Amino acid sequence: EEVYVLKAINLQPGYNWVSFPGIPDTCTAARVFGHDLPSGNMDVDATKVSWFNRGSSAVATQTIWLASATATNPARWQISNQNADNIRVPLDQGVVIEIPGGQAVQTMLFIGRVPTASMVQEIKGGTRTSAAYNLVSFNMPRNVSPSQMGLVESGFRGGNKPSLSDKIFKYDRVNKQIYGAGLWYKTTDMTWREATGVNGAIIGYNYFTPDDGILIVSINTNNWAWTNRVLYTPPTRYMNP
Repeated sequence: EEVYVLKAINLQPGYNWVSFPGIPDTCTAARVFGHDLPSGNMDVDATKVSWFNRGSSAVATQTIWLASATATNPARWQISNQNADNIRVPLDQGVVIEIPGGQAVQTMLFIGRVPTASMVQEIKGGTRTSAAYNLVSFNMPRNVSPSQMGLVESGFRGGNKPSLSDKIFKYDRVNKQIYGAGLWYKTTDMTWREATGVNGAIIGYNYFTPDDGILIVSINTNNWAWTNRVLYTPPTRYMNP
């Protein structure tokens, strides 16, 4: 038997970086995103979900949109005019969900199994003049700080000042902008800090929520394998622990 997580994900009009806090039984667009978000007869009027390339050119590799029901078809996700309900949703990738302007705040219910094994994903390396962008999903049903995420242990490179460190970012959905200046890892005292300066504020617990899409910006050349380890004792069928 499995233990499941239920997460209400609030989506603002405009862009929303989203991560998945569990493992759906069926990882398809129809099952993960449902059909209750705003739809339209054309993609410009509908909810869109996009995945992005990892590397120095962070362009959308795939975008689906929610087409309204017609006399012959129910509401469905589409790529152009083709049915995309059954495309696979990769759980290690963060997504950008775009709610059409003028809509109210939407709530998407995510249901999935509580992860019980580590997930490994490749993070692309870059340079100071050509950074690599990686929009990722942490895939854990709990709030976390960067110190709990196994980043440095896996290959995230820090520095003695923000300009020499890789960085991580989240998105402020309400104010429609990247949250703050991002975070960096200060190697001289082994602390995670806001990237506002050498002595930016130290980051505490609960910085990232389970549905925060996370952008890792790498300025160091080597690709690395990020291991998202399980941060809790896996629950049993009796919900213990």
